[in-house]
Amino acid sequence: MNQQVNALNECCGISGKGAARSRGLSGYPAVTAKRNHRKQDHIVQGPTEAQTRQWDEEGYLVFTDAIKNDELRRLQNAFDYWANQCKPDWLERVERGEQEATYFDIPNPIEKDEIFVDIVDHPSYYGCLRHFTDGEPMFLGEAVRVLPPWPLSYTGWHPDVPHTNPLHIKIQIYVNDVDPGCGEFAYVPASH
Repeated sequence: MNQQVNALNECCGISGKGAARSRGLSGYPAVTAKRNHRKQDHIVQGPTEAQTRQWDEEGYLVFTDAIKNDELRRLQNAFDYWANQCKPDWLERVERGEQEATYFDIPNPIEKDEIFVDIVDHPSYYGCLRHFTDGEPMFLGEAVRVLPPWPLSYTGWHPDVPHTNPLHIKIQIYVNDVDPGCGEFAYVPASH
């Protein structure tokens, strides 16, 4: 496994009712095709009372070890493989001045490996997404992002959507452990 990269996988944004740019999972042919052939062996559970309170008061939840064991290894292997495959193109774009040098995204990840489809509605957190979007989550898109360990963020402080937008939930999945001070995701509790 590539130990030089602390991998951040912003797998999807989920929005509630009324999001103009949103499509359901069925709007993504690669997701639909793979989903129709995959067995759902997991029971999707909603949030606990403590999670609901945390969400209502602070606006975020942390799912420690949401993806683990063989499934995590599959995700890490797919991530490392596609990061290595896509890195030369990214470096060429950086050299031409077309891309920032601080990170790169693996293009079209849900078309590259089924594990990227599997984490869109992973049972460890999908029940909470359904609950907090009144049972109607909509997939906005994915960004499988490669970030080197760095003490500063690759971007300045910003909201992902305007405050006038309907509910927007972002899922951050770290494929490898990220030590404090290495550019981990930051947020302001209760800013929702």
